[in-house]
Amino acid sequence: MTSILAGCFGKALQLSKAADDPMTATWVLATLAQQACDLGHGRWAIRMAHAAIDAARSADAPPRAIAELLVRQARANAVTVHNAGAHDAHTRRQVTELLAQADAAFAKGTSDRDPAWSAEFGEAELAAEAGYCWRRVGEPQRAALYAEQALRGFGTAYARSTQFNQIHAAEAYLDQGELEHALAYARAAVPAAKTLTSTRAIGHVRAFATQIHPHRTTRQVKEFNDYLTTELAG
Repeated sequence: MTSILAGCFGKALQLSKAADDPMTATWVLATLAQQACDLGHGRWAIRMAHAAIDAARSADAPPRAIAELLVRQARANAVTVHNAGAHDAHTRRQVTELLAQADAAFAKGTSDRDPAWSAEFGEAELAAEAGYCWRRVGEPQRAALYAEQALRGFGTAYARSTQFNQIHAAEAYLDQGELEHALAYARAAVPAAKTLTSTRAIGHVRAFATQIHPHRTTRQVKEFNDYLTTELAG
């Protein structure tokens, strides 16, 4: 897998040079960084995310695009540390700085130079990504606040993003020992796991069910597990 990622990284750079389109190259690199995060290849995730933001700055990218790429870089750092089972102060500072830079860039607003891929990166998306990062560097209170902010922003228009952030909020509250709040958000996320026809959506709910296993003897958790089994079987 490492050799595949290396090959993709090299090919992305070659294609960007051939096409003379640095903004597309930045998005390709950022997307590869996301894939590397999902596959657990932290070193490559960080390397690709860093290359993406460097390419964007070299191309004088507009602020909204820079904000999204900074968030991707923060995610790469946060997920890598989380997967390693360590919440070190250095990474927390890195993530804090990257998210602060993303907020500052985002606050500059949109421009007529914004690439198509950053068109839907709004306040809700920024909050959602920040919340995801905060939980992975061991800041569940911040994670819950940002997940709830994202949910208010998404409303009912973005079912997939809403479901993911309901689970993120549930996980953040569980990390704080607030089981009742956690179960409320997780329960709200269950119906969408069926209607979205997404293995990732179902996987998020099932992963949460695994995380509450230590509380399996409590009435609330028994009721949630019964509800989850019934809903996903229907």
